Amino acid sequence: MTFNAQNLGLLLVLLLTTAVYSPVGDFAFVNYDDGDYVYANPRVNQGLTIEGVQWALTARHSANWHPLTWISHMGDVSVYGLRAGGHHLTSLIWHLLNTAMLFAALRSMTGQPAHCLAVAALFAIHPLHVQSVAWVAERKDLLSAFFGFAAMAVYGRYARDPGLGRYLAVAGLMAASLASKAMLVTLPMVLLLLDYWPLGRWRPGNRGRLILEKLPLLGLAAIGAALVVAAQRQEGAVAQLGHLPMDARFANAAVAYVTYLAKFFWPVNLSVFYAHPGRYPLWQPLAAGLVLAVVTVAVLRSRRPSWTVGWLWFLGTLVPVIGLVQVGLQSMADRYSYIPLVGWTILVVWALAEAGQGLRVSRPAAIGAIGSVLVFFTALTSYQVGFWADSQTLYRRALAVAGPHPIVHYNLGNHLLDQGRYDQAVDQYENAIAIAPEAHTYNNQGLAYFRMAEPQKALASYQKALELEPGHGPTHNNVANLLWSMGQTAGALNHWQRAVALEPGNAVFHDNHGFGLMHRGDVDAALIAFEQALRLDPNLASARGHLLQATALKRQQTGP
Repeated sequence: MTFNAQNLGLLLVLLLTTAVYSPVGDFAFVNYDDGDYVYANPRVNQGLTIEGVQWALTARHSANWHPLTWISHMGDVSVYGLRAGGHHLTSLIWHLLNTAMLFAALRSMTGQPAHCLAVAALFAIHPLHVQSVAWVAERKDLLSAFFGFAAMAVYGRYARDPGLGRYLAVAGLMAASLASKAMLVTLPMVLLLLDYWPLGRWRPGNRGRLILEKLPLLGLAAIGAALVVAAQRQEGAVAQLGHLPMDARFANAAVAYVTYLAKFFWPVNLSVFYAHPGRYPLWQPLAAGLVLAVVTVAVLRSRRPSWTVGWLWFLGTLVPVIGLVQVGLQSMADRYSYIPLVGWTILVVWALAEAGQGLRVSRPAAIGAIGSVLVFFTALTSYQVGFWADSQTLYRRALAVAGPHPIVHYNLGNHLLDQGRYDQAVDQYENAIAIAPEAHTYNNQGLAYFRMAEPQKALASYQKALELEPGHGPTHNNVANLLWSMGQTAGALNHWQRAVALEPGNAVFHDNHGFGLMHRGDVDAALIAFEQALRLDPNLASARGHLLQATALKRQQTGP
């Protein structure tokens, strides 16, 4: 890399970003998806193994298909174990690599390094990107962006000197991006935009060929999207049309688009979760639609290619996560802006540069203005990073800025439960139940009461959970534990058996069932249960101990 002003500037941006995010090395995991992705995932907890890679390639766990993300987490476990700080620092490294890759890709295509440095700096330090960087479970955002930006960089070279090898490299990088997170199913569209500007390939007589050129990539996108939708439907993450009508989805999409734009300029009161309101007052989506229409008309009438590409990049890359296919209960999420806001940043940077030239703003004044913006965003990002230190800090902040929501109260209750603060956990579960009674909330409330040695209150909570969802496996397991502690062994065994039947992939349920069978004297069945538990989770220490105990009992029964 040639040492020049722009490369020096990039180095300073990377150092500044490292300094701002450096506290994450001391952060804990949070109990919002980090367990599914790392610390409570028995496949990931084994580190990087051949069996783990095979599982990653076929798993539809966590309502997604993203094998490279699983492999990345497994690699971290092999290096750091379950020390959360190491996992956080790996995410920071990926964010730094993304910043450098974005700068390199844009510079090679535009030939305007100063503009590209400004885009990369805003990308690196913007507060809206804290969620993707400081949340271990969002490693998928970082990996998807890296391979996507790399595909754009290689595509720039392909555009200058077409060849099969470079085209296959673009396709391979796109596949890697989709195998990390299916965010960039819109990459073929982005490449067509880049053909228009800055690559200058979108010319009469050449447009049909450019579209045909993208068809294999569209095929990749279709495969990636199909795999993810299948995984989400299997996990029940996709909202049914009857639950959230299409008019409500379009209304939310319009409002979310404008909210992302507003948060780009004024990124305050950020939250890990923004609740979907279901229905908006009619004026809000109408006003948002008017804003989008006005900006679109202004951009198209400007006849400035950089504006057009930046705006359409922003609009297009947000489509998969804008809520038209509603996944989860959020209306929007900061992490969804990680790639789309690059387009809006391009528009803003090029527009300001052109305005500065028209007003004959001096270079020192322009640098001073950019520096002021970076200082402002750096301060806000540093402030926002601190809220990801642990689960309690994160959820208290979410409640303060976004208001009550059952998911936030439930997760905060789980954190307090893990900390042994059972009475406070019960209060949080009550808050969640008051908004939306759910089986899993009653179940965990019952567990808190059980640990407080209040069995009758625990049983009452479990019964409410089973009234709402008779097939809730964790509740059957917890009822069995409670009944066993009360000496009701037959009832406990019945509930453990039901839990195993409902969730045959849960190692803990098999272990508990085996424990009950062993103490009833059915050692052969207990051995089978313990072996199944260890097949599902080789790291389950209790199952290993119970297996040894059952094996010893078997030898006593059969003799030496």
